Amino acid sequence: KEERNMAQKMQNMTPQQKAMVEQYESAVKEVRALSGQISEQQDRLAVLASQLKENELVQEELEVLDKDPSQGGNVIYKLIGPVLIKQDPVEAKGNVSKRMEFIQNEIEKTNRNMENLKKKQMDKRNQISTIQQKIQQPA
Repeated sequence: KEERNMAQKMQNMTPQQKAMVEQYESAVKEVRALSGQISEQQDRLAVLASQLKENELVQEELEVLDKDPSQGGNVIYKLIGPVLIKQDPVEAKGNVSKRMEFIQNEIEKTNRNMENLKKKQMDKRNQISTIQQKIQQPA
């Protein structure tokens, strides 16, 4: 029914009004697409935050270990495929630090992307509002 009503309304519109309705529909689709992209970025941010927290915990555990495994201290193993391999504590700490740095950079990048998407979405919403006002004005 709504499609028929819309079709009837479209027939009574001027070509300029029809063009504005098409612009409106296009802008609404873009806002929906941007909303989906923002949601994806939020999901990515949640995963990155979780990974960062996990690596912070690993870093804390590495700090608790004895310094020198050759003098009876703790030994660190790294899982590579199905095999555990001994790893130098300094190397392990360095790897965790680099991983945390990478994750923090990805979080910053994701936040910037999200802000840009939100700005585009707000611009589109303003455009939609302007188009709605123009459509409602008498011809």
